[in-house]
Amino acid sequence: QRRVHGQAIMMTPHFTLAMSGVSAPLTARGAPMLSALAVTLASYEHKAMALEKESTDESLIATPGGAGPSGSGGDLGGQHGNLDMDKLLATYTIHDWPLFASCALVLGAVISMFFLHSAVKIHLDLAWTSLVGAMTLLLLSGIQDMDSVLRAVEWSTLLFFGCLFILMESLGELGLIQWIGDTVANLIIACPPSGQLPFALMLLLWVSAIVSAFIDNIPYTAAMVPIVVQMAEKTGLPIRPLTWALAFGTCLGGNGTLIGASANVVTAGLSDAAGFPITFVSFFKEGMPIAAGSIFVCAIYLLFCHAAVGWNY
Repeated sequence: QRRVHGQAIMMTPHFTLAMSGVSAPLTARGAPMLSALAVTLASYEHKAMALEKESTDESLIATPGGAGPSGSGGDLGGQHGNLDMDKLLATYTIHDWPLFASCALVLGAVISMFFLHSAVKIHLDLAWTSLVGAMTLLLLSGIQDMDSVLRAVEWSTLLFFGCLFILMESLGELGLIQWIGDTVANLIIACPPSGQLPFALMLLLWVSAIVSAFIDNIPYTAAMVPIVVQMAEKTGLPIRPLTWALAFGTCLGGNGTLIGASANVVTAGLSDAAGFPITFVSFFKEGMPIAAGSIFVCAIYLLFCHAAVGWNY
């Protein structure tokens, strides 16, 4: 017998199903009901397992006043309770060492293929390499229940990235990203030669940071690299500090918003699944000051090392 919130699932020698006070004995005359009752039993069994998992996860968080984990989910500065580290360590420790070894082996092979992809001619791109690694791990793990694996996938996050990449490709086809790059290059070329390098560094750094905070930085960087190279050839500016300014801006600018970096979106999805949703505004309040501070530090480095000292080669 398993009891779920007052609902009992029992199997007796007569195959009696008792659920919320309703009984249905399975005798020879009730045999046609076997299929429907089996489906019902499976459904409530899955519900019981889900509720047990939810109860286990909630027991790991000791919240004051009896508040659950969803009490003040969207507030990043709120009090969500104290984590019981002993229960966390006992629950999420490694229980299957052979599976852990298989995961480490496949992960190491996939990472090695990433490095070899640029050195050896392999007719598989990075996406196919990752997919082959995932299928290999499924075969080595011996998992038979694919439904549980598919339920653990962050489908909302994957759908978000798919729509984001479609949007970025649309902006690229419309010429918006190319227009931003051409505008930055024209402004730098029009600047007097005496202050051209500091102006170019600051413009590339801050424009790249602002753009990367709201759109994906991969298509922007792909469009800016040839523009930066062409601009350096026309103006005679050293390519090294310009490359660093572009890299610092596109990398650190994504920390400002929730959609600025892939890690931000994945973390927000996991947090929302755990009952602590992170909104765009709450992330912006915390992330944008950090991003601005890191960009400011990079600006000081670029101005001092490359513009003032001349460490450009």
